[in-house]
Amino acid sequence: MNFRALPFFILISSLFIACNSNNKQLMKGSWNAVSFIQEDSTYQIDLSSVQLSFDELGNYCYSSNLKHEECGTYKLQKNFLKLKDTLNQGQTEKNLFFEFLTEDSLLIKMKQNDLDQTLIFYRR
Repeated sequence: MNFRALPFFILISSLFIACNSNNKQLMKGSWNAVSFIQEDSTYQIDLSSVQLSFDELGNYCYSSNLKHEECGTYKLQKNFLKLKDTLNQGQTEKNLFFEFLTEDSLLIKMKQNDLDQTLIFYRR
């Protein structure tokens, strides 16, 4: 390893860890869905029961308007959110992409049945 590059490597590693930690802090809490977009079309559906919550220990819970509930563990890797449902047996890990995260807004992109979907959440 080139030792002149070591300070740069340490700086980049520190920034990555800090950003991941900051994202985890921003995600912590309860969120309500306010908009659903599929393949660039916004759907006017009742999202009042679509909720998502994260805690500081790496746990999440999700409930949908289709009477689907799941809870489990989550991991953040850059802008990817990996969810592992431990409530429903036989579920595989889901990989979601959060495109936008602020103190009060969360935008998550996913693929369902080969369709691009976006859920926009506001903090409760």
